[in-house]
Amino acid sequence: MKIKFAVLIIIIHSFLLSGCVSEIHQPLPSSTPTIVPPTSTAAAPESDLRISIESLNLQQERDGTIHVYGIAVNQSEHPLSNVRIKIVLQDSLEKTITLSIPLLIENLYPDESSPFTAAFTGVHSPATAYAEVTGAEIANFQRANTEFSEPIVYQNLDGETWLSLTASNPTSDRFCMLSARVGAFSPDGELMAVNSEGYGSHTLDARTTRQYYFEFASVNTDVSFRIFMDSQLCGPEIQDPNIGLEAGFFFDAQGNPFLAGSLINHETFSTRAAAVLTLVRDNQPLSVVEIVPPVPLQPGEILPFTTNSFPGLSLEELRQHLQRGNVEIQTELDPARSTATEEQLADLTVSINSLETSGSKLILSGTVENDQELRVLLPSVLLQITTTDGALITAGWDIVADAMQPGEKAPFILILPIPDGADLRMSEQDLRSFGIMVSVTGQ
Repeated sequence: MKIKFAVLIIIIHSFLLSGCVSEIHQPLPSSTPTIVPPTSTAAAPESDLRISIESLNLQQERDGTIHVYGIAVNQSEHPLSNVRIKIVLQDSLEKTITLSIPLLIENLYPDESSPFTAAFTGVHSPATAYAEVTGAEIANFQRANTEFSEPIVYQNLDGETWLSLTASNPTSDRFCMLSARVGAFSPDGELMAVNSEGYGSHTLDARTTRQYYFEFASVNTDVSFRIFMDSQLCGPEIQDPNIGLEAGFFFDAQGNPFLAGSLINHETFSTRAAAVLTLVRDNQPLSVVEIVPPVPLQPGEILPFTTNSFPGLSLEELRQHLQRGNVEIQTELDPARSTATEEQLADLTVSINSLETSGSKLILSGTVENDQELRVLLPSVLLQITTTDGALITAGWDIVADAMQPGEKAPFILILPIPDGADLRMSEQDLRSFGIMVSVTGQ
């Protein structure tokens, strides 16, 4: 039950140009949601809903974008979900902009907190802002008591700042990890930055430990970190999927490593799939790679993939580890994101503008058109290139938009690695484009 209510605590901070935090890298959102038991709601007196706004802070980027960071705390006696925050910003020219945003952690137990952030462009500093709570929902869910290690912060050879940690499940239950964020706080407790979703499994089985990686573009050396995670007990519908997974290392002509493999749906029904590949050397984790196709796998479908993105590692660091040997690929499916689905796929029209190679990369650009009569979600292009005898050369996909209306077009660029010695002149191409159909009632 949704209940609207006014702000309980408002904190106003003036903006000063002294602070500067670089924009945090936002990877593509996962197209496969974590599935958890339905959250039930119940009515409660409006006076029982108490949410405070803390640590409201403004940071300006070099391009003039102003980020507002804050923390919301559930001070009521009820678990809450779907909390909405309204942020009002006024710049030096008295221009006012209002944004309504959700919390980054959707579900909060009493005394739990969540960060939130909003970006404002086209404003003039200095500026001021205030935030208020405009809505929330009484929720009923089972919190999972996840344990965390101390985070390790480091820079790789590409100059990227990463934070790695482990999450452990000490119980006999299976945990579903809905979302996880890491906030960077100044010595006086102000939230200075918050990263996007981390990399790692959304499923934490009984008495297991998993590795997670979070990227920050840059942080000051005197900040402290705080972990925010929405983990719940998985429901009985979360089962181990019957999906095959194969993966191995390959190298391009410059000696750069990449992963290539395939997912195989052994089920008799359409299913979402998500795979987690943990790279380990001498029992020490190096990186966690997520393989999440944008569309469901049909019964019996084999979907190949490649990736040269390794969270926490530069390609040069991975190459050095591979040269030393003993690098192991630990593969597993992610049950929380690998579930049966009744989603229907719509064929979309794809037009190629150019197909060329640059070094050891294949670059395909073109346009996708929704020529269906209904809106589609996650319109995507999928390309597979094989030798004439069927051996995989390269494969991958690109999500061109969150959604497309009937008749709408969207451009795409797909960049894939090419293994050393591959001859694309003697190859076969399979280019497809799909979107997930939205029913009339879903529009």
